[in-house]
Amino acid sequence: MELLKLYVQIVDDFSGQVRKAKENRSPDLIEECKEYIGRHRLDKFSLQELAKELGKSPGYLSRIFSEQTGSTLQEYALRKRLEAGANLLKYSEHSVGEITEYLHFSSQSYFGNYFKKQYGETPAAYRKHHKIRDFKSEQKVNKKIKK
Repeated sequence: MELLKLYVQIVDDFSGQVRKAKENRSPDLIEECKEYIGRHRLDKFSLQELAKELGKSPGYLSRIFSEQTGSTLQEYALRKRLEAGANLLKYSEHSVGEITEYLHFSSQSYFGNYFKKQYGETPAAYRKHHKIRDFKSEQKVNKKIKK
């Protein structure tokens, strides 16, 4: 009987240790998710593809990510695509339509609606307020001002 009690206690302790180890590994898993999303932010990908890549079930991955970050994987991926869109608006001459297509949004209005929710202004207004001029165009503006 003593051996049986000892065995049960050992199994319980081991189970607790395994559970703690899994909980401690979830930040690494979250970082792996974020890295995958970062690498694929310009591609279409699914939760199933992400889960397969990381060797986890989609449900488990989704639940752990939400618990640890406070947002869903889909929300996080959307934010990363919108960040890429904001950078393209700042640093490129591509039209909003081209950026929409490049980032795989289903339509320009869909991109515009989500962009406005994230940044508080339309993509066109964002570009107008945040466009980074390159050195050459800055020189041209300065020459025109001096004349």
